[in-house]
Amino acid sequence: MRISSVRLFGITLLSSILSVASFALAQDQKPAPPAPTGPNVTPPKVDRSDDADYAKQAYVYEKFEDKWRFETDGTGQETTTLRVKIQSDAGVKAWGQLVFGYNSDSDEMQIAYARVRKPDGKVIDTPPDSVRDMTSSVEREAPVYTDYREKHLTVSSLQVGDILEYQRIRKITKPATPNEFFTEHTFMKNYIILDEQIEFDVPVKANAKLKSLPGFEPTSTRTEGDRTIYSWKRSNLKVEDEEEKQKREKKKGKKPQEFADVQLTTFNSWEQIGKWYQDLQRDRVAPTPEIKAKAAELTKGLTTDEDKIAALYRYVATGYRYVSLSLGVGRFQPRAASVTMQDKYGDCKDKATLLSSLLIASGYKPANVLIHTFVKLQDDFPTPASFNHVITEVKAGDKEFWMDSTTEVAPFRLLTWNIRKKKALLVPVDGQPHVVETPADPPFTSLETINVAGKINELGTADLHLQIISRGDSELQLRSVFRNYGQANYQKLMENISRVLGVPGDVSDVKVSDPADTVKPFSMECNVKVQNAIEWKDKTGTLGVPFGSMNLSEEPSDPGPDTEPLPLGGSPGEYRVIMKVDLPEKYTLRLPASMSVKRDYSEYSSNYTQDKSTFVAERYLHIMQREVPIKRFGDYHAYRLAVNSDHGQALTLTRTDASVAGAEKDAKADDLFDAAQAAVRAENYQNAIELLQRALVLEPEHKYGWDALAETYYNAGDLNKAIEYYKKQLEVNPYDDLANTGLAQVYMTQYKYDDALAAFKKQAEINPLDKTAHLGIGQVDIIREDYKAAVPELERAVSILPQSSVARYMLGNAYLNTGQTEKAITAFEESVKLDANNPMTWNDIAYALADKDVKLDKAEQYAQSSVSTTQSYLRNLPAEQALKAGPQMTASLAAAWDTLGWVYYKQGKQKEAEEFIHAAFDQDPHSEVAEHLAIFAEKRNDKKAAAEYYAMALAGDRPAPRYREKLITLASIKDADVEAKIKEAKVKLDAERFLKLNNAGWTGKAEFVLTFTASKQASDAQWKSGADSLKPAAKALMAMSYPITLPSGEYRIFRRVLVSCEAGKDCSVLLYGAEDRESTVDVPTAASMSDTKPAN
Repeated sequence: MRISSVRLFGITLLSSILSVASFALAQDQKPAPPAPTGPNVTPPKVDRSDDADYAKQAYVYEKFEDKWRFETDGTGQETTTLRVKIQSDAGVKAWGQLVFGYNSDSDEMQIAYARVRKPDGKVIDTPPDSVRDMTSSVEREAPVYTDYREKHLTVSSLQVGDILEYQRIRKITKPATPNEFFTEHTFMKNYIILDEQIEFDVPVKANAKLKSLPGFEPTSTRTEGDRTIYSWKRSNLKVEDEEEKQKREKKKGKKPQEFADVQLTTFNSWEQIGKWYQDLQRDRVAPTPEIKAKAAELTKGLTTDEDKIAALYRYVATGYRYVSLSLGVGRFQPRAASVTMQDKYGDCKDKATLLSSLLIASGYKPANVLIHTFVKLQDDFPTPASFNHVITEVKAGDKEFWMDSTTEVAPFRLLTWNIRKKKALLVPVDGQPHVVETPADPPFTSLETINVAGKINELGTADLHLQIISRGDSELQLRSVFRNYGQANYQKLMENISRVLGVPGDVSDVKVSDPADTVKPFSMECNVKVQNAIEWKDKTGTLGVPFGSMNLSEEPSDPGPDTEPLPLGGSPGEYRVIMKVDLPEKYTLRLPASMSVKRDYSEYSSNYTQDKSTFVAERYLHIMQREVPIKRFGDYHAYRLAVNSDHGQALTLTRTDASVAGAEKDAKADDLFDAAQAAVRAENYQNAIELLQRALVLEPEHKYGWDALAETYYNAGDLNKAIEYYKKQLEVNPYDDLANTGLAQVYMTQYKYDDALAAFKKQAEINPLDKTAHLGIGQVDIIREDYKAAVPELERAVSILPQSSVARYMLGNAYLNTGQTEKAITAFEESVKLDANNPMTWNDIAYALADKDVKLDKAEQYAQSSVSTTQSYLRNLPAEQALKAGPQMTASLAAAWDTLGWVYYKQGKQKEAEEFIHAAFDQDPHSEVAEHLAIFAEKRNDKKAAAEYYAMALAGDRPAPRYREKLITLASIKDADVEAKIKEAKVKLDAERFLKLNNAGWTGKAEFVLTFTASKQASDAQWKSGADSLKPAAKALMAMSYPITLPSGEYRIFRRVLVSCEAGKDCSVLLYGAEDRESTVDVPTAASMSDTKPAN
């Protein structure tokens, strides 16, 4: 069923809905900059495929120097000098606008210079008057924060190949900590930097303390007069892939780094820091008459301390808008509580101060607590840099209450998981500040209940009611998302939540409890209509059961000395899923197996029952402990696998009749069309075909019915049937607006360009402004190398489709081949602007440039980017997506290999060129690729090999006349002998596609998708479709040798194979080309492979 067991990672379902609702946890967290450059720079993804090849990086730091000089009174100066080489358009985008933040109340910011050095040595200065001093985004949201400012600088004349240099000076004129200072630095690890220099210049009498992580000790320490100068000189010449790093750390079970590489402070104790902050807050927290009156009003009639404190907390949490400004950014001192109460907004320290003031007014003695959302407090190194957030603590009788009013919608006393069981500095209004540890668990047991109830009709359409009740960490995130995005977006949020839960469909009747009512658990409910809810295969279907947040983290597989205990979730809690669905009586049900598994840290159970035609599923997870000790990892592994195995179970249904998908005999055509559409979305093409055929019997004149059937056959790989039904649609309606272009697309796939051109022209006659007809005509003209004819067609296509990058690329190609180079370059540039992140656009432009020996350096850059980006997609492609997308993306990679090889050839690098083009030919033996190999052979004076490749080019998809002429000349044959050579070439190509496999008693046909990470042998084989009995053949397929070669480097590609087995004979294995779409090929038996060619 489309009610699938979607696997989530983490403790709550909310981690996955953030794709729709980008949600930052509502508390002060200072984001790490992309690199210690000072300005806000938006970096592109760093290329890590070849760390020594810096040319692939968008930009390279040639020098970064940061010098700090402090005085004993706490004033000081930071001078940052940077030199960065811009190597791509992405680098220009990242560095074209510089933004420097500063506190105007305590700092002075000066841009000493900003200049661009051109490759020819010319220097272009950005004039000082171009610096704009602007309000920050925080001030625009909350005008009271006028002291946090930004200097914006647009760099003049920055282009690819330039070097950007700038220096900025920040003077600390009014220190936040008088007579004290502190700072820290983390060295660049995610970017290439050739020279990184850091300097701390401090007075000797300040007795500053320095702490460096192992491996980050100062390069030199020297004394000059009354000053000590610490210096570091480092470089980072290798960038580790972030995903690989995370996998490695996950394998070891190590936490991310919890503090900076280098830290400096003059503070001697945490008590000293606490007293400093105590002085900052003392007058700000004092209750005014207005605050006292509000406190009395809020607590009127309440008798217990807990009720009074809760009322004050809810007033501040939900009633005052949070402004995201970290502690230490802008200012350390909170605003007066009376000011915050009047303005109705504040940052973390402001809201905590207002809450403390109300508590004082009510007779309590609260404390503000300084804490950090991810940095760890170090007992031996007191520094204000250890804090970026403020929460509240208060005692009443024998109870202690912890509150974080910043989150706005957190239930009373709930702290977010990342600040629980964490050391912090408690600062009372009066009394001794001291280090404490926050509570380890929420004040209540976390709960999540998911109820799914409804029915599924005989067409497979599910009408369901979904209800979610949440208490705890997931509740807080849900409340925040719904509060921040408002009622207008509730339906969209619920659609995403239902999809994540495995109940994707059309959502209606959404009901959500008030996000601000934190007394009760948060609840959401809606109706969901799911088309094609049961996943049918012949007469058997499956119905999955959602499991919500019942996810167990994977334990480290290679624990070491630094391994931490494994968190089981944010806190102990109970999670339930109850599903009750009525099914048609004509289905026979086979229930999943119920199970129960228990440990002292967690227990899990499932129960599956049937009441006549009603299926009931119950799943329950109880987490009793926060974490699993390292010594229990082996035991936990077995427990986790047992739970996961139940998540993979599904209800199996068998139809007792022969009707389509169990459809009732009186089903309406519209219902059948809807069910077919859902089947297509689910890629269940066979079921969709049956439903469409049934619908067309009822309504043969349907406006788009035959179009839909033809397109479904096309997607299923039966191109001849697709042609048949597109023609049927034209019989029904000769002026149909889809059939001709659909027909042309099928012909293009079959390389029948004359037929495709006729279909495109017919559509252009019907609708002269058709959005694809002129583009298609131009494409066929380009394939035929009739560029003069292509130009007017593609100019018209661009006027009809001005936002189409493909149309502009094709037009550029036509211009280039008709001698209009300047127009071509302009069209290519416009194409890239319209689709800046498409590797196929880069590839196509690179090939066009290389083919005409134009801007080969630019062509190489585009081609390399296309190869690396496409391979990155393939390398990270999840296994479940590889079955469909893997081979298609491999075809794109093969095209990029051929292009890069062709660029190399044009640059005179024949060895590199041949490696990539041979690899491309092994994936798809296109005519052009064969021609490239023939050219290489000619260059080696190997006429025999060159003639064979030209014959293969003639046997391929685009047999150009010049191939025939070359073959006649090189092979010294007559024109009448050419066909025989083409036939020989076809036999040779076919022989490489058909392989033999020892039959282990298998019969039938099945399609598999093979994974290759090295030449010749598959590293994995996934069954895709066909006979279930052939699934065991996967292991045998991995042991075979294939005619596949990969270039040097790390690659991951996917190829389809069709296995056909008959009793008593070897199995035949057809290795499809990466671009091949058809999957209904009649595969010959192994005995006749030598003289039979399958359909392409």
